[in-house]
Amino acid sequence: MKTQDSLKPVGTWEVRHRIKIPALVHAADAMVVERAVSALPGVCKVAADVEKHQVIVRYDATQSAYQVIVDVLENTGFPPLDNWWSRFKGNWFQFSDTNARDNANAPPPACCNRCQPWRAKRRLVVPGSREAALLTRRALRQRGSKVGIRARRP
Repeated sequence: MKTQDSLKPVGTWEVRHRIKIPALVHAADAMVVERAVSALPGVCKVAADVEKHQVIVRYDATQSAYQVIVDVLENTGFPPLDNWWSRFKGNWFQFSDTNARDNANAPPPACCNRCQPWRAKRRLVVPGSREAALLTRRALRQRGSKVGIRARRP
């Protein structure tokens, strides 16, 4: 297929799916399918391969969905192949579209790989350990207290 390179997903949420259509046997059928699917919002590119009886669709998963494309194909008179593998792939495509749509609408992650303050866990310090003594001395120094600080020898 000549248009194979132009069907590679370019954008962040663009996906490419191959849909087998057994009724796709003539070039006129391919043109009808391409026009019907390319009219959908979010569809970037459609290529029909008559020899392999398949349609390759590249679309933005945030604007369109696999089930919408399948519905348009069925309404046009070219239903996709109906066997267990095609149904399995179709369910996977629907899941990945929903996941991409949810991720696109999600809030941005925390900056600089730091977790949110309400998720941060406090480090436990064992009382009587060297670390606890060091932290106590630092806290006392910050307050300006002379308690706990040894006098330096000249």
